[in-house]
Amino acid sequence: MWTARLWGDRGGWACVYLGHGGHYPEGSSAYTFTRFEERWFRWPDDRGRLLQLALTAGSEADVYAGCLLRTTRSRKAGNALPGLVAWADVDGPWTPQRQAALDRLDGLPVWQVASGDQGRHVYVRLGVEAEAPERIEAWNRRIGALLEADAGWSETKILRLPGTFNHKPQRGRPLPVPVRWLP
Repeated sequence: MWTARLWGDRGGWACVYLGHGGHYPEGSSAYTFTRFEERWFRWPDDRGRLLQLALTAGSEADVYAGCLLRTTRSRKAGNALPGLVAWADVDGPWTPQRQAALDRLDGLPVWQVASGDQGRHVYVRLGVEAEAPERIEAWNRRIGALLEADAGWSETKILRLPGTFNHKPQRGRPLPVPVRWLP
């Protein structure tokens, strides 16, 4: 459903990113991987292969995908194709203030994905016509400010895929945590 909502049947290059051996190096608060790989797929022709990889790799690796399709097999800035959806990567508790801010987007279709213990990704459908990456970035900045989200507004942003797992270790919780759609 994630790929259908973000990419639909528009053509381009899509990438699945796999983070193996996720850990916090001693003395660091940055989550990193012993190995990080990217696998490119022609979208929508390779849809089945992309989804199969994402779902099978999720039990062992942190699985991410770029929010925008690309013109070539590169995540380099300036290489994104127009898209239909803006996003925000929100960490921390979902507060009444954040919900009230989200409610201000009245009329725009919104859906959310639980990306870990308290994190969530908020997606906003912008319309029926694809928007230029620069306009999506502007939307992302506004939505991010509205929800006090991370600085994940760039066209190069990758996010966890629903149906996979978050393997990031956290004190007092079992691993892994499902990445799932929120009602």
